[in-house]
Amino acid sequence: MAGTSVRAALFGDPVEPSLYFFEHYRYDEAALDVSDQSGPQIRVAVELRGDVDGLGLESVTADTWLELSGIVVSTSEEPASAEAARRLLEEFTDTSALVSTDRPRGFGFVSAREEPS
Repeated sequence: MAGTSVRAALFGDPVEPSLYFFEHYRYDEAALDVSDQSGPQIRVAVELRGDVDGLGLESVTADTWLELSGIVVSTSEEPASAEAARRLLEEFTDTSALVSTDRPRGFGFVSAREEPS
């Protein structure tokens, strides 16, 4: 996923940025960059701006390594199968080490090294 980035200037278009502090607080703007990947770990830098719900922090930034536990493909028009969802995901990342998991909505993918739950 290294080199992947996403920008949003309005909540929900194309992402829904939020900060969790006892509950979710929405932010209008987001800039997220994945700069490196080592196995299931990704290094991300993120900046959120535009405190929608009144948390009191107009902007929040972070730069850290995260353990990627899985990816959910959830689109406005649901893919017909896990393989169709995989093809959508392949537009953004290598899926060769991922297996699909059952979810009530959308399609989930986890590392093939883990047992899907």
